[in-house]
Amino acid sequence: MKLLESYDNTEIYERPGDIPLYNLLAPPLDRDDYLIKEHVRERAIMQIDIDPSLILDVNKRNRIFREEILKILIAGFPELSDSKIDTISKMIVEEMVGYGRLNPLLEDEGLEEIMVMGANSPVYVYHKKFGACETNVIFNSTSEVENIA
Repeated sequence: MKLLESYDNTEIYERPGDIPLYNLLAPPLDRDDYLIKEHVRERAIMQIDIDPSLILDVNKRNRIFREEILKILIAGFPELSDSKIDTISKMIVEEMVGYGRLNPLLEDEGLEEIMVMGANSPVYVYHKKFGACETNVIFNSTSEVENIA
């Protein structure tokens, strides 16, 4: 594979005989970090009593939820590094009040279209410069897909 372009958290590769690969570089979470994220997300769902639909300003909504999630995360896991806290809190906010793993795709101004085909299939995008691309984003379950709808 030949690297065609790299920017932000994205690498786009040429694949001989196939459409390009849009490779989203996600922050790595090991098993323990993933379990922490899930634990904090579940606690946040139970504890945060804010209706996100009442906060129309997206940036304000994200900031409010992030502050609440940071409180839960820091109180429960004070040993985490600042970078882990930052990564995990952003992921939880994206899952709770954003579009989860689609958020980075939605923020890419080079994309014109995002196509979610269903669980266990790659998400496809249409890039202004490279046309149709397969991504490395795959939803593992139907419920994960339904959460973004």
